[in-house]
Amino acid sequence: MVEEQKSDELTSVAKQLTEFCEERRLTVVAVHLPGVMNIKVDRESRAQSDASDWLLNRSVFKILTSIWPVKIDHFSYSGTPNCLHLFPGVHNRPAQSWFPVLLELVPIIFRPSHDPVASLSNSRVEALRRNFRRKGFSESVGNLLLAGNRDATHSSYESAWRNWVDWCLKRNKNPMSASLKYVLELTGLHRDRRSYSSINIHRSMLSRTLPTVDGHKIGTHPLVKNLLSGCYNLNPPKPKYSYSWDPGVVIRFMSNLGRNEYISLPSLTRKATMFLALASCIRVSELAAIDFQSLNFSESCAKFSLLKPRKAQHSRPLQTISISSLTETVCCPVNTLRAYVERTASLRKNSNINQFLFFSVIAPHGGVTANTIIRWILTSLKESGVDTSVFNAHSTRGAAAAKASASGIPVDEILKVGHWRTESTFSTFYKITFAPLLVPEIFQQKRQGRSSYFRNIIENYQTGSEQLSRVKNGLQAF
Repeated sequence: MVEEQKSDELTSVAKQLTEFCEERRLTVVAVHLPGVMNIKVDRESRAQSDASDWLLNRSVFKILTSIWPVKIDHFSYSGTPNCLHLFPGVHNRPAQSWFPVLLELVPIIFRPSHDPVASLSNSRVEALRRNFRRKGFSESVGNLLLAGNRDATHSSYESAWRNWVDWCLKRNKNPMSASLKYVLELTGLHRDRRSYSSINIHRSMLSRTLPTVDGHKIGTHPLVKNLLSGCYNLNPPKPKYSYSWDPGVVIRFMSNLGRNEYISLPSLTRKATMFLALASCIRVSELAAIDFQSLNFSESCAKFSLLKPRKAQHSRPLQTISISSLTETVCCPVNTLRAYVERTASLRKNSNINQFLFFSVIAPHGGVTANTIIRWILTSLKESGVDTSVFNAHSTRGAAAAKASASGIPVDEILKVGHWRTESTFSTFYKITFAPLLVPEIFQQKRQGRSSYFRNIIENYQTGSEQLSRVKNGLQAF
């Protein structure tokens, strides 16, 4: 046997031989075999070089190396006194001895792949970073370009990116330079009954990742826009909920817990989180990003800003959010928030948590993520009797907006508080009805008689102006 080789066939034979010996507990020992006892191998080793052994003309090779960089393989023998030069694009199998120690194989087995196409499947962000370096951009410029998308956007694009990479690699296509023809194969997602929003995320991801086609970004190309219109018409997006829960149920439950000064810190934390979510209509991720240093109390309201722009904000300074006070302190979001800040003041002095408003009530006290806020809100909803198998933590936003709309708050005010761009978005996804709470109450209305029923409507209408003067946002309507 030769000491080192790169042949797949010989490697397979060696593997079979090794397995054969291991099964029978045989020991393989390499010994020298004289040429007279191995005539065939001896004859082949002395044969003249054939077409498989060649050497490039030195002048030609010099020209090639001036155009393309090369890598040198230092394996040589008597027929090739000069080193054999290989282009780096060709996979170079590492030379191994016939009987390597097992641990010596670990660096070879776990050696990182240098295949630029295969490595694209790891991360979209890393693929973009390598693409920026390939174009000659500095690392600082690349980081700024990547910061053009927020972390939540990058996270939502990762799943779409993996789907796209898998689809391209199965067809031996480079995901970073696929043609429009393959981009239009997004129809495959429609055949798989994927929602319009899911297909639209893939479109947005490709538009922000791939180069332009025919002078258009992928997302704005006429054919892609027409394809998305077809997906929309055949499978239009539907609201997640056909009805909402009544925020009044949750507010009454949390108000019955007692005065803010006497309830436990975990209960006060959940109450402050829930009241703030309903009063401001901000998202769960935005609740986790409230800047504690910006929090300011006055007699009539509390004001604060976020540590990051809101989802629909792409310019101008960070928005300041204002929450008005209520006369009933037990259900006042400002009073509850003030009590939470006072209760946690001693904890903030002893730890570095002055950046975020909400932090963990369990030591070591640190800032919380959106997932923790979600858990707090779901706990409050479940304790209040809301079906958390139907409604998630984000439903506070729609429930507050629906309640405000049903109470007569102008749509323009609701759009401003909820930071919705258009009325159509609010009407489609958030302007929903409330689930009936108690059937007996419905029948009790009917037993009042028609005159009493309409008298109640008139009384509610007369008090509407008084309610509007008291209410500055959705929660005060409760």
